Amino acid sequence: MRKVFVNPAGQRDNLGDSVLRRPYLQSLRPLGELHVLVGSDADYASGLGLLPSDRTYASRREWLLSAVRAGLAGRLCFAANAGEVVGSFSEAARSAWQPILALAARARKGEVVLAGVSVRPGTSSRLTHLGILARLARVATWRDEATRDEVGIGVVQPDWAFAIDRSATIEQRAPRTMLAVAMRGDRPYPADAWFDAVTSLAKRLDLEITVVEQVRRDALRASELAARVIVCPSDIDQRGQEAAVRDHYRGCRAVISDRIHALIIGGTEGAVPIGVSTSNGEKIARTFSPVTEARVAPTAGEDDAERWNDLIADEHAVLGDLKAAQDAVAHVATTIASLRGHVQLVGSRD
Repeated sequence: MRKVFVNPAGQRDNLGDSVLRRPYLQSLRPLGELHVLVGSDADYASGLGLLPSDRTYASRREWLLSAVRAGLAGRLCFAANAGEVVGSFSEAARSAWQPILALAARARKGEVVLAGVSVRPGTSSRLTHLGILARLARVATWRDEATRDEVGIGVVQPDWAFAIDRSATIEQRAPRTMLAVAMRGDRPYPADAWFDAVTSLAKRLDLEITVVEQVRRDALRASELAARVIVCPSDIDQRGQEAAVRDHYRGCRAVISDRIHALIIGGTEGAVPIGVSTSNGEKIARTFSPVTEARVAPTAGEDDAERWNDLIADEHAVLGDLKAAQDAVAHVATTIASLRGHVQLVGSRD
């Protein structure tokens, strides 16, 4: 049996990091036995959707040695991590093992998968191993056009988090009585005009404003915002936290956030995603550009209230685009599964 090795590392307090990797891991299972480096953080691992049939590792050394043995036996499939990569010399040094495993897999007619990856805005793919991995991979997809254009190979797919099934269509949605706010704690504090715009939107739509602490390090910002609105804290493991957050978003008409996975999770639960930023909205724009032409991301100098009103007015089209994104990600998963039969592949150079 082919053995599929993947390290779904992410920020341990960031719900979005496990949400995007869970459907990615699911897409890899048809290729063989999944060998997952989960480390020692049970909270984070709880959100990955691991199955009893998956082989898990707490030790990186043990995981790498097992991958090498699989490579020597001609049974290795290497799946690079999905999500955001930081282009830097230090990150490249720490991940030098990746092209080695990829070369070992292809040398013995194994597979390499690179799907749903982006380079953090402001950093460069040249300071990563993505160019090498993309040229060794039989599937190479990126979650934004800027990364695809920089690397020069492969196709664009929506973020894996769009693959999570929506609870209901817009016609079937339960009454939406809330407006969710989820803001990063490592960005400048919103201006008074921002609070005025949030309050005005909530009043016009007759919605209760709530604050969602989706990433634990945002707790201080959530408590700061809660001095002016209502807070919904969470201190359970990631799978339980995700269930609570999704349940909350199902009662929300919209989600206002500068965290892309708050927008994606809210959107997949039928809440209109409204991207905001107190610094730079490039990451939101990059991630939503392959998904919708709606003005989800903020633009410098743009009137927030006008854009928010337009998004709410066009909610059927916006949520329809998110449904189409789910279908697009499902197609990528099907393409990965088709590696078993070596048919023509997304982003393949073969």
